[in-house]
Amino acid sequence: MDYARPGGQHKLTDKTEIIQVDEHVVEVCYFDEGRPGKYRCWKIPLHEARDIAQWWAESGSEIEPGRKASVEQRFRSVLISLLGATEIYARGCDQLGRPAITGYLLPRDAVDRLSERLAERDAATVATSDVAGG
Repeated sequence: MDYARPGGQHKLTDKTEIIQVDEHVVEVCYFDEGRPGKYRCWKIPLHEARDIAQWWAESGSEIEPGRKASVEQRFRSVLISLLGATEIYARGCDQLGRPAITGYLLPRDAVDRLSERLAERDAATVATSDVAGG
């Protein structure tokens, strides 16, 4: 399933594309200069992507774009830090809370879009289950 737009349609002005690779992994593609062009992409376990998106919705989006780097913050299954004004570094943590060695260096805009798209998808899933249930 493609989270970028309902029906899988993309605008050439969209810089971020969210694609579900399988039921446990999403791929976040960010086009640095817009489409077509160079892009970066990250495959993120769905539970970590949801936690990054939830952190963004609850507190991350309120952080001023010009803010300098910050201390790492644990949020559910991820450890998050701001690196400069425009990038967020997130690392998954194991069940004991130990962070992975590598993580995802995501542009602020990509995290914002990820949060929007996962929220839209979750709302659509709830609406569909409400209709099916009754």
